[in-house]
Amino acid sequence: MLLFISFSITAQNYKITYETIYTVNLDTLKVSETMKDYYIKQKEKAKRTVGVLHVGTKQSSFQIHPIVHGKVVAQDVDLYTVYYDITQKKLIRKYPLEPSIWSVFDVAKEYKWEITNQTKIINGYTCYLARTSFMLSTPTNYLDKQIFKEVWFCPEFPYATGPSDFVGVPGLVFEAYNVSGNSKFILKKIEKSQDQLPIFPKEVVSLRSLELKLKTLYGSDTN
Repeated sequence: MLLFISFSITAQNYKITYETIYTVNLDTLKVSETMKDYYIKQKEKAKRTVGVLHVGTKQSSFQIHPIVHGKVVAQDVDLYTVYYDITQKKLIRKYPLEPSIWSVFDVAKEYKWEITNQTKIINGYTCYLARTSFMLSTPTNYLDKQIFKEVWFCPEFPYATGPSDFVGVPGLVFEAYNVSGNSKFILKKIEKSQDQLPIFPKEVVSLRSLELKLKTLYGSDTN
């Protein structure tokens, strides 16, 4: 087991920017032509976005922001957000389904990471490789398979968080890969930040609860 001790980075807030890369092998997915068009559009959209992670000593928040004319746009509209309470190890996803009407806060499971001895230098820092895997099943079964994820994390930054739901390793995630999925996050920039972190949500509503709410409001057809 690896023992990580860090003295060089003091507790402070950071803003980390990641390149977002969307890669999906359509040949391996049993999906309709409509779904294929969706994945193609997602891949093109990823070229025009970046991931922004705001990190504090106790929590973090992650959002995907569009790039317009080479600049990151800080939108006022509600964005899909992943909150992580580092001390309580609680991960919450926020789904803004209809802006200004409601958002869904859904608690997600933490991954069980296997920390390896493999290292590589990223941005001048020594990073370690961690892996995890789990079974993903969907109602349509087109993604009913084992999912593999990998991260390269840096223990010199003592924040157990990273982009999206790549959290829980003993250090800040510099690179994250959904090996059998469709997304990559590659670190572009780390900077100290004076920005105030978003308020961590207190009320959590599951996606299942939302489905029942929609049926109550609009009837059985929620499509």
